[in-house]
Amino acid sequence: GYQPLHISGMETGLVQSRQEFILPNDAYPKLENAYVWRERIRRRQGLSTLGRLKRSVSATGATTNLITDLSLESTASLVPGSIVLVSSAGSVWTDPLADGVLQRQPPFAPLAGTINYATGAFSGPGTPLTGGTFSYYPGLPVMGLRLRELDGVNVEQTVAFDTKYAYTFVGTAWQEFITGTTWSGTDSDFFWSTNYWVGDSNRKIFWVTNFSGILGNPIRYTNGIAWANFAPQINSSADKLTQCLALLPFRGRLLAFNTLEGQTLATSIAYTNRIRWAAIGNPFSDVSAIVTTVNANAWKDDIRGQGGFLDIPTSEAITAVGFVRDNLVIYCERSTWQLRYTGRSIAPFQIEKVNSELGSESTFSAVQFDTSLVGIGDKGIVECDSYKSERIDIKIPDLVFQFQNDDDGTKRIHGIRDFQKRLAYWIYPYAPRTGPSDK
Repeated sequence: GYQPLHISGMETGLVQSRQEFILPNDAYPKLENAYVWRERIRRRQGLSTLGRLKRSVSATGATTNLITDLSLESTASLVPGSIVLVSSAGSVWTDPLADGVLQRQPPFAPLAGTINYATGAFSGPGTPLTGGTFSYYPGLPVMGLRLRELDGVNVEQTVAFDTKYAYTFVGTAWQEFITGTTWSGTDSDFFWSTNYWVGDSNRKIFWVTNFSGILGNPIRYTNGIAWANFAPQINSSADKLTQCLALLPFRGRLLAFNTLEGQTLATSIAYTNRIRWAAIGNPFSDVSAIVTTVNANAWKDDIRGQGGFLDIPTSEAITAVGFVRDNLVIYCERSTWQLRYTGRSIAPFQIEKVNSELGSESTFSAVQFDTSLVGIGDKGIVECDSYKSERIDIKIPDLVFQFQNDDDGTKRIHGIRDFQKRLAYWIYPYAPRTGPSDK
């Protein structure tokens, strides 16, 4: 006889909330390097490199080492074949084979020099280096891949950040984006960016903030040609908005969340639960090389109808923000709030609590969907639709308890959405507990 065999698609996937012997047929207690997609199990795709972040510099002054003598990063290494060096005798040296053997141009055998691409050491026929150009990889950790809107329709540019420089992908390789501007950060300080307003010549403005508290990290904006520091005056006492966790445009105003405020960054006070906004329209209060049309009072909270601020009634810090329909969802450490527009010029926004126990601990864990904002908190993976906030990780309820606060573990969680595959990915440091005494 024949026995009917029911064949159906996979739907359940990873389930860690039930014992294995009572799992459905399409559930798995472990699912590594694989996922359920369109009712079938697919293995995780392999990785391919897009390229290394690269800078091009000029060598000046007598030197025999291109890394140490030019005070490049300790993690730097030279780009093979990018060397064009000039000796004190006026000879030009290149490495056409990219094998570390320098040849004098035009070739004059048997004279030759050497270059060590890992250490930067240079040697020639008895003459020190006095000039030239070369490229190198700083070797710093990548701290953000952000999209900058360009002036053309449906044209965006990917801007990469490491802890010190910004880069763009040009042709087939990365190159530094606007030389002469640097940041100072750690390997857990990711970059937040937003696109809002236009500068002179109607060029779109790209805003960047790196909320590290480090003096070399002001809020900055660019039109693609130059960077400008941004620290608007917020009252008649000459206090300024010196740093913030995030920037977003909302209802015709630019908003800053979780702010540092004071006359200088070094003396600023942290207002971790503060939402500060500019006047409707032009958010610039100081003339720069990028903008000449400004509103000097745009951020001042002591002038009616201009800037203002609102403190969320909690001691928790604002950790993540994002849009859901026409509302702005704000995650604090252990609670969820929404910012509503009132339409009043004096108090244009009001804050409302959505959930008193579910929040998000990681700024960049927030992934925005059509009808919700998903974040990772201390109690679970949370989804908020601006009216309610609830856990969506019931099948894997214990996963978030493996995330560690040590070494900025929560700051390192980062999420992104894959529209084509209808998936969301998160990276996180995983340190499973082995006992109740583990921190």
